[in-house]
Amino acid sequence: MAFDELTIDFRPLARGEQVVLLTGSSYGGAEAAPFEAPLAGPELDQLLDAFEAHLLRSKIRSRHLAASPKDGETPPPVDAEAIGARLFEALFSGPGGAAFEKLLHHTEGRSASGQEIGLRLRLVFSARDADLAAHAAVPWELLFRATTGDFLARVPSGSLVRHIDVDRPIHPIPVTGPLRVLLVDSAPADYQHLDLPEERQRICEALERNPLIEVHRLEWCEPGAMWTALRKHRCHVLHFMGHGGFDPRTGEGCLIFESPALRAHPVPARGLDDHVKGLPYLGLVVLNACTAGALPRRKGLDPFKGVAPALTMAGIPATIAMQFPISDRATIAFSSALYEHLATGDDLETAVGAGRRAILQQDYSTLEWATPVLYSRSPDGRIFEMGGESSSSSPGEPRVPPASIPDETPAPTDRPLHLGIRSMEGWGPAIERDAERVLDLTEYFEGRFVRDAVLW
Repeated sequence: MAFDELTIDFRPLARGEQVVLLTGSSYGGAEAAPFEAPLAGPELDQLLDAFEAHLLRSKIRSRHLAASPKDGETPPPVDAEAIGARLFEALFSGPGGAAFEKLLHHTEGRSASGQEIGLRLRLVFSARDADLAAHAAVPWELLFRATTGDFLARVPSGSLVRHIDVDRPIHPIPVTGPLRVLLVDSAPADYQHLDLPEERQRICEALERNPLIEVHRLEWCEPGAMWTALRKHRCHVLHFMGHGGFDPRTGEGCLIFESPALRAHPVPARGLDDHVKGLPYLGLVVLNACTAGALPRRKGLDPFKGVAPALTMAGIPATIAMQFPISDRATIAFSSALYEHLATGDDLETAVGAGRRAILQQDYSTLEWATPVLYSRSPDGRIFEMGGESSSSSPGEPRVPPASIPDETPAPTDRPLHLGIRSMEGWGPAIERDAERVLDLTEYFEGRFVRDAVLW
């Protein structure tokens, strides 16, 4: 789908005030207006706490969390439409409203003529804004247009993108051959159980129908093993399934990996960004982990201590993350719809919208559809520039990871060869360093088990 865009640029002024600049490709020019945050301080805290309580109840109802004594208490009510209408009024009263209506009518008119045109709302936050954290912590995904009864992030022709304006170049990543996706499971034994096998299976089912997509899996999620797999396969997409952590008081976020003993190994946001800076082919990170997309709520806190913002600062073009707790049922619905649409050639923003609606179809009373957040710095939504090469596999054939053995044949020698043998994906992350050549047998294993015991 092609999108016309309305950019909403939150710009700080020297006197500590804020201005919102609205620009649009279809109506030309720009409108600047003073901006007062619709939610801030204690009120924002109260709203987000109530929202999280509502979503935690959704997790309990999906029977993937055990209830605690406090879970019997009725959480504060959340009127999503009232909140969303208030956010809409803050942005689109005065000149902002005129710009929005004009662009909306333009896109609707073109769609009526047979062209598939959507409206992208891009919220731009400056990395130099002292209030970035408080402004971006607002759940803008709830924007609600009361006159039509529409949540803007949920309509099929709409898209809401968060753009953190960091000082890094952005351009589509060239892809020759298949688009390579790395699926990562993290399920430490001392953390709450998650239904990762079903999520992984449904993602694979969606992707493996497309011969231009190659899927790699990493079931032992030790940080070093993940970076090794990303570099080895030169993966364009990283999909992390597991737990996340976030402290709203300090604004510090983390992902929960596995130690060699399969215990929880938290890695802070600032420990993740140093690794991705060396992966120029990585264009999209999907974090199916609670609060991995959250930001601090207070002025003065460093927003880039959150996981998704840290990846943006490190140069990742696009990140999808969860700003609140989310249930297994919702993550599975979102991921399967997301990749089903990506596999058929839809753009990222259309796929994210389809994922939101898939969550809603699971439970029309939930607000979990507002939990996914799309951070993207791409000016036109294009993350990858696909080349002319294609995978040699046919549709429906399983993706077989390429062997690690180099193509070059070494010169004959009488000395012994130090050969490393890898049997499980992610096993032995230092094997390339310690061995002269590596024999990759991962295609014969399903996780940690042999696919065909007789053959083995």
